[in-house]
Amino acid sequence: MTKKHIITEPISLFPEAMQKHIAYALVNKRIRGEALTDALNSRLCDLEDTISLAKYKKMIEQGVEKFYVKGDFYVGDAWYFEMDDKSAVERLTFSKELNHAYKISTETDADGYFVTTLHLYQTLTPRMKIVGDSITYPSNCNLERKQLGCDTASFVLGLGDLQTSISTMADGYYGAVYWLPKLNEVIIQFDLDGAAISKESFEQTLRAVLESSYRK
Repeated sequence: MTKKHIITEPISLFPEAMQKHIAYALVNKRIRGEALTDALNSRLCDLEDTISLAKYKKMIEQGVEKFYVKGDFYVGDAWYFEMDDKSAVERLTFSKELNHAYKISTETDADGYFVTTLHLYQTLTPRMKIVGDSITYPSNCNLERKQLGCDTASFVLGLGDLQTSISTMADGYYGAVYWLPKLNEVIIQFDLDGAAISKESFEQTLRAVLESSYRK
């Protein structure tokens, strides 16, 4: 997905914070009522003659990856989701209704493992940052955390009706989730063995799942 593609996407797919920012700019141009609703249902590029898009274009251009996802996203062992006992779902999976911007990055180590980080946020810029092995965040927020685990040597990535399975080649933990409830911001870190799936293949699969929200 290119930066140009984002500019031509409906504003309704952008994070809530960005939609509110655009709406405020439109109201300042005396656009209200039905005209405001129509404008917010259009594409960002359609507003070029109405409001300045420089700020939003700069955000996209300066971001490492500045894309948007909307829909019911979930990660976890498929077996857990089918169990009558939902304790494993609560402890070892992640699911959330998304209307977020996201960034993806991957780091590798000398042992053939890699860590892919998915950062989901609704503010104009993310408030959580990864510094070494730590995560920094605003002092007025509480950071919550849980691990991702499996018992079938695999887990699924899903968005709505689209679901794909990822092999881990072993049972156990394969990642962790960190989130700030107050800001609705989430970091998911997948810690995977390159012998089970290459970093390129996993990142491509993750992007395909997230980008499927644009094709609905």
